[in-house]
Amino acid sequence: MIKSDRGNSPSVSCDCGGTASRSGAEFPETIYALSSGGLPSAIAVVRLSGSQSHAIVESLMGQKAPSLCRATRRATLCLLTNPQTQQVIDQAVVIAYAPGASYTGEAMVELNLHGSIAAIEALFAYFSEQPGLRPAQAGEFTRRAFDYGRMDLTEVEAVSDLIAAETELQLKQALGQLEGHLTQCIEGLRVDLIQASALVEAGLDFYDEDLPEDLQDQALVLIARALDKIAQQLDGARRGDLLRKGIELALVGAPNSGKSTLFNWLAQQNLAIVSPQAGTTRDIVRSHINIAGYPVTLLDTAGLRDSRDLIEQEGVRRSVAAVSQARIILILSAVDSAGAETNSWNEKDIAPYLTDDKICIRVNSKCDLGLLENRSGKDDLSDIALSVHTGYGLDSLMALLARRLERFLPQDNFSFITRTRHRDGLKACQESLEGFAQQKDIVLRAEMIRRALDCLGRVTGRIEVEEVLDRIFADFCIGK
Repeated sequence: MIKSDRGNSPSVSCDCGGTASRSGAEFPETIYALSSGGLPSAIAVVRLSGSQSHAIVESLMGQKAPSLCRATRRATLCLLTNPQTQQVIDQAVVIAYAPGASYTGEAMVELNLHGSIAAIEALFAYFSEQPGLRPAQAGEFTRRAFDYGRMDLTEVEAVSDLIAAETELQLKQALGQLEGHLTQCIEGLRVDLIQASALVEAGLDFYDEDLPEDLQDQALVLIARALDKIAQQLDGARRGDLLRKGIELALVGAPNSGKSTLFNWLAQQNLAIVSPQAGTTRDIVRSHINIAGYPVTLLDTAGLRDSRDLIEQEGVRRSVAAVSQARIILILSAVDSAGAETNSWNEKDIAPYLTDDKICIRVNSKCDLGLLENRSGKDDLSDIALSVHTGYGLDSLMALLARRLERFLPQDNFSFITRTRHRDGLKACQESLEGFAQQKDIVLRAEMIRRALDCLGRVTGRIEVEEVLDRIFADFCIGK
């Protein structure tokens, strides 16, 4: 219903009810945002969430509009008209959601309009005049979904990862976490710890009763099982982090060994300058690419050689630093038709970083000029010959990279944790439980379990820490 209490500018109220948030109170303000991409576009999706959302949209639909409280989750095609000026804003499909059945948990409306800049500006101009209605902040819709218990923190983070997913494997990981795979794991740990806590607390509260003698042993069995589960999760933490952020692949070698040419081909765009002049690349050039579903951050580096040029020296230093951080290293060398290297260089600067935990592939990058012998003499280093100019060997390189990437990210397991926050919480839980096993005092054991439960609660958001929430939602986009 519409209540006019300030001249020709109506305010709106709604009696469609609401649900309580984690704090037990409803949010006083209704929020709105453009939740689709940039304008102009074919379609624009505008979201409103809050107690006034139904009434505000009904005011735009006219007096003959159906009650959105009774027509929830039904698509209604109508004209949106500014009730103050009677100016038609746009034709739109309106979908309303009841409190408790929406993304946020509040009364909510989605407007599907044409992606016209003028139409959205006219709509938002009307919204800006309504008391109790304001633009949403970054991530505020999902923040409200968390506050209303629609999802926990791991699922909130999965929403952010889902939006940012660039490869099929990143998509699978984000969807699995959004569906609650990590939550189920944490909840399983929590159930074990609560049961162990009950056994320990029984020994404290009913010490003078005739209790079974093996209560502490039963608790130790549960703690040992929880520690095994945590160890499995922490073991997969590195893979989860690599999957979310991408695996760094560095192209290294002497100047004019074909690094920038291969980089541009892998990136499918001309990002790096290619020139016959040695020392053209002075800094690290990056590109995020997809290799067989694996997220890869590609690094083009400055040619490695001794130089008196201070800028080139800094470029070489950064190249060495990139090699130290990268998980996969393509070592490029070019040869002439006689089989001699056209540009020699010393690998001493990067040799300490060619460790067994990395994948090193030696590449003859200009095989149309000749073939390069395997200089490494090591079975764990693979050689491949290719030519970007002719296309020879490029498919073989991609197939080889896909096989090697499986070492870091197998495609059959997406239950690992993906964030430092998760890892820190589980490590703290692990430390408390290890302390439990070392303690003999029953009071201290009970305290160790309480600390472990607190650590798990911080991972899922059962224990709310405001600075943790602010950090998580700062990465969200407006309208989500």
